Amino acid sequence: MKIFKYGQFVNEADLFTGSGIEGYDSNKIGIAAKTQFCRNVANLKSWIYKNDGLGFQSAVEEILSSMSEVIDFNKDPKYQIPLKYLKDTGRFDNKSDFKFIDKLPDGTYYAKSISNFNQVLDSNGNYDPVNKLNTNYSDLAELIFDIISKEDTSIISKSLKLDDKSLKVELSNFFSGKNLVELINKNVSDIRYYVSNNRRMSSIGDNVEVFVKNKFESIEKNGEKVYKCVYQGGDGDPVDMVYGVDLIIEKLSSDEFKLVQVKSSPMVAKSSSTEWRYSNIDLFCSKIGDKVIIYTKKDQEGKTF
Repeated sequence: MKIFKYGQFVNEADLFTGSGIEGYDSNKIGIAAKTQFCRNVANLKSWIYKNDGLGFQSAVEEILSSMSEVIDFNKDPKYQIPLKYLKDTGRFDNKSDFKFIDKLPDGTYYAKSISNFNQVLDSNGNYDPVNKLNTNYSDLAELIFDIISKEDTSIISKSLKLDDKSLKVELSNFFSGKNLVELINKNVSDIRYYVSNNRRMSSIGDNVEVFVKNKFESIEKNGEKVYKCVYQGGDGDPVDMVYGVDLIIEKLSSDEFKLVQVKSSPMVAKSSSTEWRYSNIDLFCSKIGDKVIIYTKKDQEGKTF
């Protein structure tokens, strides 16, 4: 089996004839058929993983839980920096709040919210992108294809011409009454394979994040830099996952700083600014052309620089 990117397929007239791409077989189903099937399934979005749909989220999480390690990120010195800045906002002082941050007598910071993280790590001990498979409907679509292609290939051909409603019925009929965890384990040799869409989207997001950071740090006044990024998260970063913070930007001439969430598109940045989960974020940024656009809760028009 070879995991592919959706743009990497041959003439769709070659359905079920095999692809000719080196290393590809997947039961000799043409790569064009696989591409179309995965696109159709991915279009069902959250229905794929929610419990009132196919329910793949809970099944994937059960499998990943057996592969994961419990991590207390408070013990990693690099998270003391963002915890200090977050604490200084005064927004996380409510002890009954899950996001409460405490300053200990020895001067260090402690957040219970990042003390008991279950994460799958790769062979180098780093965050593994498979952690996000549970809700990534594009990568889950590939997983579903590989299961069905080994269980009943006729469903693949039948599904190619179905509309969303009919496809949901077809998939529901196939998976109904089956134990998803057992089905995945039976048909998949390594669940870590299913990260191609995640990697592509993460790469796009990372590039936008670096662009925004560099734009802030490039601003000068009278030959002096105005801003400095004092913290930038990364893949699997607990500060981002719990607090929604991608960047912390500090104004060098004062103690003022901003908590920043970066999105890959201006539309998503704008819509995120009104979401409850991001209620403690100051700036919502994205890339537009060669500029950065900034939205806030109060400024829905946006400003560019």
